[in-house]
Amino acid sequence: MNNTQQEDQPGSSPQCSKLSLAWWNTSLAPRGISRESATLREHAADVLVYLLFTVRIDFIALGEMSRVDLDHLRCDARFEGYDFILGMDSTSKTQFDTCYIYNPQRLTIANPINLISIKGKKNLRIAQNLKVLVNECQTIINLFVSHWPSLLWCNQFHADRQVLGIRLRDAIDNLISESLEAPHIILLGDYNDEPFSQSLSEQLMASRDITLVRTKPHLLYNPFWNLLGNGRCGTQPRGGSYYHSKGTSTRWHTFDQIIYSHAFINAKRWRLAAENNHLADVPGLGELVISSKSKFDHLPVIGIIERVSKS
Repeated sequence: MNNTQQEDQPGSSPQCSKLSLAWWNTSLAPRGISRESATLREHAADVLVYLLFTVRIDFIALGEMSRVDLDHLRCDARFEGYDFILGMDSTSKTQFDTCYIYNPQRLTIANPINLISIKGKKNLRIAQNLKVLVNECQTIINLFVSHWPSLLWCNQFHADRQVLGIRLRDAIDNLISESLEAPHIILLGDYNDEPFSQSLSEQLMASRDITLVRTKPHLLYNPFWNLLGNGRCGTQPRGGSYYHSKGTSTRWHTFDQIIYSHAFINAKRWRLAAENNHLADVPGLGELVISSKSKFDHLPVIGIIERVSKS
């Protein structure tokens, strides 16, 4: 991958009516332990530069990160003007491997709150909750960012996967019950589960039926059902966001997803933009993801929301 030139600085020509978010599992630090690879870090930085300055993403959540990898990004002059949030909490027994980069001219973000479920002697990482203030209109968007365990360590039938979905749903329900009107909630991350998995479709209640979500405020809308088997990045077919070359029935999986609450479907203030592609077409990354010589195995996923009114 070649270095991508910055087109402009943060906030120089903001799309005031739109807000864009992304999630990417970087593969830089599996289980939070850095690979200590300068080449991988440079490739990852190129991807982020492309997302920020070409795709014009306002907020990116990153998975499989470590403190040392984040420090290298912070020292990269190309990210001048952007703010970083460390998601790894050294005071917690349960380590998250997430961090965040965002445009402070558009957003104000509080430090993440860890959502953990204790099961016996295990601590399950449910999500990190971030309250995001959109500066131009003072809207608060609640983000829940998750990186659930790999199927290698917690298979699809394991009870822990149901607990992850149930506890995340509990957090959503608590937020809804505390709000005077339908809250703006976005869930994003690497769930290591498909949209049709019970943890997401049944426990979390993330539906593919947008018409039903419009009439039932408790449901969430998951547009990533549409990527199953026929997703594309630009002109290239990508049947998902994660590639596993040794898959027995499929090599592509839709593990990385962005899920929206009823407020974005009811669309009184913000709505899910019609032109969402969901998979980011980053030059050269798709080839690295399917290459047996590369450590990258995830494509970034993106979501765009737009304002309906200025009230």
